[in-house]
Amino acid sequence: YVSDPNLWTKHEIRHLRLPTVDFSNPQVENLFHGIEFLRTVRNEKKRAYIHCKAGRQRSANLVACYLIDTYGMTPEEASRHVRSIRPSTIFGVREMQRLHDFVEHLREEHNKKQQEQNEKNKLTT
Repeated sequence: YVSDPNLWTKHEIRHLRLPTVDFSNPQVENLFHGIEFLRTVRNEKKRAYIHCKAGRQRSANLVACYLIDTYGMTPEEASRHVRSIRPSTIFGVREMQRLHDFVEHLREEHNKKQQEQNEKNKLTT
């Protein structure tokens, strides 16, 4: 399933395609790319429509990761919030593991940035 980007452009909707194999979780890099895209759209005071073929796993996973990264929700809070809005979403063991992996990746990135800042501070003192 591939939508026509020209239709999105015609209706002034910004389009980002993050290819993900059916019944698999998005790669962490794609999640970060999607989150940056959502932030850009939000900063422009626009709306985003996030979808995958069935709208039950991959798109829900991206939205949950956005909530985790943006609002500091836990994976459980984010998945509950998404399900409260779209009850047909699926957060099984595999999807929840991806959310926890995402949180771990965020921690690693935070620690790396903190370490770089500490090193930079040592050089300037």
